[in-house]
Amino acid sequence: MPHNKLKNIRLEANLTQQQMADLLFVSQSCYCKLENGTNELNISIIIRIVSVFKEKAAHVLHSKECPIVLSLENLSVE
Repeated sequence: MPHNKLKNIRLEANLTQQQMADLLFVSQSCYCKLENGTNELNISIIIRIVSVFKEKAAHVLHSKECPIVLSLENLSVE
């Protein structure tokens, strides 16, 4: 996934990196690394992104290099 999409959705939601990190249950440092591509997204973070940004999830998680098809109804975060 192009990591700039993660940054774009954060900016569209008017969130700081710290606020986004809090929503994803990670540290701000970890989130920053996700956003700049140093760290890869794991499945639990992907599920949290889908949970928080339902209407934008397909846009955020889809790329030509790695298309992801998600059924939002079947995903949940415990």
